[in-house]
Amino acid sequence: SEAGKGDGSKPDAAKSDATAVPMSAQQLAAAAANVLRETQAAAQSIAGAGGPGIEVTVEGSGIVLSLTDTSTFGMFAIGSAEPGKQLLDLIARIAPIVAANSKRIVVRGHTDSRLYKTDKNNNWRLSVSRAEAAYAMLVRAGIDEARFARIEGHADRKLRVPKDPEAAANRRIEILLQQVPE
Repeated sequence: SEAGKGDGSKPDAAKSDATAVPMSAQQLAAAAANVLRETQAAAQSIAGAGGPGIEVTVEGSGIVLSLTDTSTFGMFAIGSAEPGKQLLDLIARIAPIVAANSKRIVVRGHTDSRLYKTDKNNNWRLSVSRAEAAYAMLVRAGIDEARFARIEGHADRKLRVPKDPEAAANRRIEILLQQVPE
């Protein structure tokens, strides 16, 4: 018998995703507020009064979860894509939030404008390497790698604080939680 024809079986998940109706602006805003609350709660248990900068915004038909360095929380050492222990703990705690609030995922890496250039690396490679590290941490935390649409590196081209190009807030990982499949 065909799926969904009264035999108790569920319709094909890929088929139902393909016909998913985009969320309204109000639904996206409510979902973004929920992601922010849950992420802040997850971060609180790791970093106490310090911790990463956390911002959640709506972008198109998705939600952007942005984690930034602060004066008390560095996700990666300057010039490195090796995650710190607090970041490893944070990503493990927020992975269920990411999974529950997205159909597809895009991970973006950003650097500040400090000149980081060696024979093997520069800000472009560093931003991609940090995005790849975040992707790997999310996969290790249980998110199916097939849910990731892209990994992007933006170097210092989209500064959060343009008036202070070396500000900690410019060093960030953004996780775009797409609500409908691409």
